[in-house]
Amino acid sequence: MRKFLILLLACLTVLPTLAACTKRNNTTPGTATSDAASGTQSPADTEPETDEWGRVIEPTDFDVSGLDFGGAKLTVLCAGNDENGYWAMDPGLYQKPADALEMALYKRNMQIEQDLGLSLKVAYKPANGASSELNKTVETDAKSGLNEYDIVVNYAAYGVVENLRGYYMDLLAADTPHLQLDKPWYNQNFIENTQAFGHLYYIIGDYNLCAYNRLMATYFNRTLCTAYELIPDDSGDALYDLVQEGKWTYSQLFEFAKFSHDLNGNGEKDAGDIYGLLSNAGCEGYDGFLYAFNLDLTVTNDDGTHEWNVSNNQKMTDAMEKLIDLWRQDGVWMVGKTPNSGSTSQDQYKMFAESHALFDIDVIYRYAAQNKALRAMKDKYGLLPLPKYDTRQDNYYAGVQDSHNTVAVLYGSDKNYEMISAVLELFASKSYATVRPTLFNRVIKGQKLQDPQSIEVFDLIMNSTRWDFADIYPTAVQNVRNSLWRDALRTAVYGDGDGAAAVIGALATNKRAMNEAFRVLDEWLYSHY
Repeated sequence: MRKFLILLLACLTVLPTLAACTKRNNTTPGTATSDAASGTQSPADTEPETDEWGRVIEPTDFDVSGLDFGGAKLTVLCAGNDENGYWAMDPGLYQKPADALEMALYKRNMQIEQDLGLSLKVAYKPANGASSELNKTVETDAKSGLNEYDIVVNYAAYGVVENLRGYYMDLLAADTPHLQLDKPWYNQNFIENTQAFGHLYYIIGDYNLCAYNRLMATYFNRTLCTAYELIPDDSGDALYDLVQEGKWTYSQLFEFAKFSHDLNGNGEKDAGDIYGLLSNAGCEGYDGFLYAFNLDLTVTNDDGTHEWNVSNNQKMTDAMEKLIDLWRQDGVWMVGKTPNSGSTSQDQYKMFAESHALFDIDVIYRYAAQNKALRAMKDKYGLLPLPKYDTRQDNYYAGVQDSHNTVAVLYGSDKNYEMISAVLELFASKSYATVRPTLFNRVIKGQKLQDPQSIEVFDLIMNSTRWDFADIYPTAVQNVRNSLWRDALRTAVYGDGDGAAAVIGALATNKRAMNEAFRVLDEWLYSHY
């Protein structure tokens, strides 16, 4: 293999200033100082007030001073077995906080109880599968009229199954006076793509840490990138600048992925060498790019109905070609595809943590073992968003693994929606103010914690989350993201196929079932409530 390749073009290229954002995204409304998803700067009359992390402060106008719910109980039904489970961080109702993040959540919830004069409770139920215990609990509670639960925090892939739809409150129709769904602590892209025909049953906010944990991003080894002269020093500023100037694109990543170094000198491609790009053939190498390249599986018609945006979608086939070329490079170590690379997420994060890759496409936070391995790294590392398709694309975007949670409110004639909306609003706004920065500390512990630029890029990554209508309702529409994108792309990468053939073949196999599924889903959404 090649000993090394100097790739400084990315940091030296001078490109025109990007156009202003024209597509709705999850940026902070009411500020003219930055476009968080594009990385570009725009003028403002005055400097905005910032917090200790350098973020623009977006104050809430929700006044809790006149609220007191007299010690009422509000119960969250949450995915998982107990507070030690991964999903427990979303409600954050810990009895024994074990680290700084759990303590921040614990304090947030104590403050909410004090502000509103109520008691927060949580019940955990396993949520894997469409017929999960959690889903059965929702159905039983709704049918029996017990009204034991108020808010449901459910596994995204299975929480939208057809048999549960009638049990959730339409948040646009309900009397929820304290929800401020246009605020930055709610994910605007998710809300935009979830609602249909004026109905909204699911939301994601900054209390949904699992959603942001499962966001696809680009790790980079600052020490190795400096040693091989990709960047001038290990601060990472050259790459952060590239991102904030809107110039971090597929073509830059492609050049970096050419790199390889036969570190152990045996002349073979193995885990003892250093590679330009690392990822996992399970889904990490594919799913995030569907959104990073600003591709839409579906479009919404003027009458509110939905249709597929796949046939004759030249950009989609071109994007597949780009990714096929990327993952076939010699400088790529793809866990699950490269011979002797292993097959698990552990094989992936250990490869990066042990300094065998310059760049790594992975979720931001998988679980404690991954985080522990990265925090123990001898080398310095940083986080970048997934690259844009090209410089003409306005914003950075990234997809989210569907193993996160969404939030819904159970329907009931005697529900106190004023209380529920107050709790949801404080869950989200207080998480935005204090919990999200603590998440940054957990992910990048010890890695330039006090550098405003790395924090700005981290916020940019958090704000790049993007969903598609079909991806939000996977069980209802034949898991289209997998069949039309992930599986088709993976098959082509493994073989010698091309992007056009992959899309055409997948569409031919699934088109009839997909169209019928869309018709049924649209009909329900139109007629319900």
